[in-house]
Amino acid sequence: MLLALLALPAALLFGLGWEEAFVRALSVLVVACPCAVGLAVPLASLAGSGQAMQQGIALRDPAALETLARIRSVALDKTGTLTTGSHSVLHWQARAGIDEHALQQKLSAAVAGSEHPLAHALARWSSDQRDQHPEQNPGQNPEQNIGVNESPGEGRRVRLNSGEWLTLGSANWLNRQQIVLPSQAEDPAMAFASQVMLADKAGWLATFYLTDQPVADAATSVKRLLESGYVVAMISGDRQGAVSWLGEQVGLTRDACYAQRSPEAKARLLQALPSPTLFVGDGLNDTLSLAAADVGIAPLSASEAAREGASAQLMTPGISGVVRLLGIAKRTRRIMVQNLFFRRSTIL
Repeated sequence: MLLALLALPAALLFGLGWEEAFVRALSVLVVACPCAVGLAVPLASLAGSGQAMQQGIALRDPAALETLARIRSVALDKTGTLTTGSHSVLHWQARAGIDEHALQQKLSAAVAGSEHPLAHALARWSSDQRDQHPEQNPGQNPEQNIGVNESPGEGRRVRLNSGEWLTLGSANWLNRQQIVLPSQAEDPAMAFASQVMLADKAGWLATFYLTDQPVADAATSVKRLLESGYVVAMISGDRQGAVSWLGEQVGLTRDACYAQRSPEAKARLLQALPSPTLFVGDGLNDTLSLAAADVGIAPLSASEAAREGASAQLMTPGISGVVRLLGIAKRTRRIMVQNLFFRRSTIL
């Protein structure tokens, strides 16, 4: 008991806040009196986990509630997290003289097997184009990919059964593959849209511009997080124009919107934010950030890899579950402290 009483002023002398110092002192008491005090924390944690489940949030790690109560920074992925992930092709342009049917075949082969939302949208567009113009389909066997070299969040190289290699991804990534992009490869009027480029053995083949919409609760959730005092950032592999446009829609300043970040760069940026940190991401390219954050959350539409790497899974659409979970964690922490206090009173 004496050690517990001494731990409180000692923690304060080392610069800890009152609540943290009180928890440290009570921790000493837990060690000294495990039977009386040891049940206080797990019971509160269990209750918090149950409340989260009722709110549509599955906690893979109930111990994460303690960290969630101390979160200072919330970082959000863009595509599939702040947005619906249901892109549509707004505009496209191709190399002069390219046969549209050949383009669709190559595009279908390039995106086949990819889990990225942009690839899904391009696959749907290619299929819809073929259905709308069956007269353009001569009926020969479609090209298929027989090998893929994937760079998560940046692009992929695909080998076709004909032996040809296709390159699909962002303009920056194609440049790094030593693919020369002509001036007509980009349309300045489409700066607000997501961009995907396709190249074949002859060089740049086509550019596709896609748009997506924020999830219904994105703006209100971001507003509540900011009002609660959290540092809120959006970190994306998409280009700056698309990221800034979405930031305006959900209430984030340009300084809080980080674009064109590789998975490794996302994780490094996350670690530079005030800690403890929370990251919300849905894709394969978010697994590093989910691991780098103190707590990771996967939204409803998350990939299997993201779900496996997250401490919690949202079971309802949108990101309002993040706000609810942070509130539950803070209440749970208060209950833990109160329980420990009353247990201490009983021991005294």
